[in-house]
Amino acid sequence: MASSWGSQYLSAALIGAGLENYVGTKFGPDLVDCPKEGPEFYRRIFQMCGVKPNRTIVLDDQAMCLDWAEEAGARVIQACVKPDSPAPEFASAVRNLSELPVAVRQIASQIN
Repeated sequence: MASSWGSQYLSAALIGAGLENYVGTKFGPDLVDCPKEGPEFYRRIFQMCGVKPNRTIVLDDQAMCLDWAEEAGARVIQACVKPDSPAPEFASAVRNLSELPVAVRQIASQIN
């Protein structure tokens, strides 16, 4: 899980939401030594994970962040799950997280 927030804030938020056991690795600007302000943030995460960017999928609600992830070579899915979410700006988008497995399978079939 990556965030523009520091790792301590991210950990606290995950604990508060009861999700800390579902997230294996966290990436905040303090852990990748780079702010979440461009594609370099994602490049560093992919390198730390040892994955090729073109074999990754980034899920985010912010179009700007998805632009950066695409620029770094990733596939993207836009999360438009908030009641006031604007219309999706990307071909792959979900309005409800229950739609995520289908969206991931569609992208994965294009990668393989």
